[in-house]
Amino acid sequence: YCAAKFGYDLAKRHTNMEDLDWIAAIGVTGDMCTPYWQEFIQKVYKKLNIEPDPDPFNTKLGKVAEYISHAESYDYKNSKISYQILYNAKSPDDILNSELKQFFQAIEDDIQSYLNNFEDKAEIHEELNLAFLEVTSNFSIKSSISTLLSLRHPHTTLIIYQVEDNIVQLSARRHDKKLAVNDLLEAATK
Repeated sequence: YCAAKFGYDLAKRHTNMEDLDWIAAIGVTGDMCTPYWQEFIQKVYKKLNIEPDPDPFNTKLGKVAEYISHAESYDYKNSKISYQILYNAKSPDDILNSELKQFFQAIEDDIQSYLNNFEDKAEIHEELNLAFLEVTSNFSIKSSISTLLSLRHPHTTLIIYQVEDNIVQLSARRHDKKLAVNDLLEAATK
């Protein structure tokens, strides 16, 4: 139950939220929860005349989720800007035509470079279905990369990391859920 849908469902118990369902759908998409909320997502797509796609990030709502994520990856302080734009938006187009576009464009090539060169840049252990990838970007893109790579490599445990000032930051995913990466990371810290 992702936070966006949970908040939407709680609020709609007390007031009419139909005009804001698209915002909850952006959160559902960004949290990769569309398989669990298909009926809700399809209703929003139909209402907004959005063509469904097997990859929800190829839809208008998916692009908005990426704009917000990339803005925060560019600089975590942009979460305030993202909030204000989302708060004032009347439709997904308002967000796609906002200043968030500049952050998306600034780091999308960086993200795509890691995605397209994963096999060359990663330390891959096929026998363990495990891969490590160091990100050396100036932006905090490890979470976006791990999410997108997990869609491409669902049966691989992905450990994406950045080292900054002798501190290692990790983002881990295993899309097929055959291994709980939270348990793996907890055990690794012991």
